[in-house]
Amino acid sequence: MSHGLLLWLENIDRRRNEIIPIDPTQDTDTLQEHHKTLLIIRRELLDTQLKVASLQDMSLQLLVHSEGSDCLEAKEKVHVIGNRLKLLLKEVTRDIRELQKALDISSSQQVSY
Repeated sequence: MSHGLLLWLENIDRRRNEIIPIDPTQDTDTLQEHHKTLLIIRRELLDTQLKVASLQDMSLQLLVHSEGSDCLEAKEKVHVIGNRLKLLLKEVTRDIRELQKALDISSSQQVSY
């Protein structure tokens, strides 16, 4: 499960990087498409938070009395997944705000012409 989540997070990161950095000079349709994609990504991240929380709880219960390199590696992997998810969620939320500002500016410029 943890390896699958790591791969999934890499895929989310790749999809985000296809949009970022945001170019506010792009046409409105492109900006709206990027906005829609980022909203989908954020929804996927939010939906996965429960899986990650469950994984963290299970690993805490299973590995609490365990020792050894395999145990340490498992704990680190779960920790990395949780941190990466939080960071991506924060970054995607910031990207959405930035895109919303670009769309607001774009729509106000269209109105003024």
